[in-house]
Amino acid sequence: MPYASVSKFRRGIFMLALCAGAFGVSLSASAQSKLPKCTAENISKQCFGVITAPDGNRYIGEMKGGKANGKGALIFTDGKKYEGQFRDGAPNGKGTITHPDGESYTGNFKDGKKSGQGKLVAADGKIYVGQFNGDVPHGKGAVTMPDGKKFSGNFVDGELAVKPKAGSAAQSEQQGPKNGLPACDVSLATPWKHCVGALKFPNGDLYTGEFRDGKATGRGAITFASGGRYVGEFRDGVRHGKGTFTIANGESYSGEFVKGRIVGKGAYIFPDGK
Repeated sequence: MPYASVSKFRRGIFMLALCAGAFGVSLSASAQSKLPKCTAENISKQCFGVITAPDGNRYIGEMKGGKANGKGALIFTDGKKYEGQFRDGAPNGKGTITHPDGESYTGNFKDGKKSGQGKLVAADGKIYVGQFNGDVPHGKGAVTMPDGKKFSGNFVDGELAVKPKAGSAAQSEQQGPKNGLPACDVSLATPWKHCVGALKFPNGDLYTGEFRDGKATGRGAITFASGGRYVGEFRDGVRHGKGTFTIANGESYSGEFVKGRIVGKGAYIFPDGK
């Protein structure tokens, strides 16, 4: 869906497999650790050293068996930097990664990916605090937008899943389709596979309706935080088919949409009814 969402936080991190023997580099000691400096004789044991990879990326920290193990820092040639705990050559445990554009994440890592509790500050000012899995928000969490608005709840694959309140327009829209689809179950690993449900985005937009293969497909409605609303058909997450789009001032268009754009014949209705 072409809406601002927490999935914008998706940003791959790295897997690290530093092996002194493979790189054929020299190691140096540092006073930053109580471990002895790494040498050719003790590289298989715990030691402290520096490895510079052929691509220029540099690891400084504790090692065991020629791999990053313990506390250390990984500095990338593109300006990224990770500081924290390593195990078997990859970030594992608590750590912080920063990007040149100002984005940063502090929290838990598992096998080089954000996993568990953490805090992510995006370059555009969005802040997410909560659970991560597979490098994206997944589980309970909260987003604070640059303008101060806050959204909290259960996140699934980077998106905020919500259940419409009883008696709300969102609930009515969700229950509307008479196609036998089950209600989306946000407790599942793939809750938007083939069902009817609601999905609220961090910018305030709310979609209610049919989902197929993780995307809005079929009959549904999206209410925009700006005040506009579209009711009609969707395909692959965008307006596609017959529908009606109404903006905040009451002006509306009813007709055909293809891949989110107005096409063919339709009818415009202005606030004065003309």
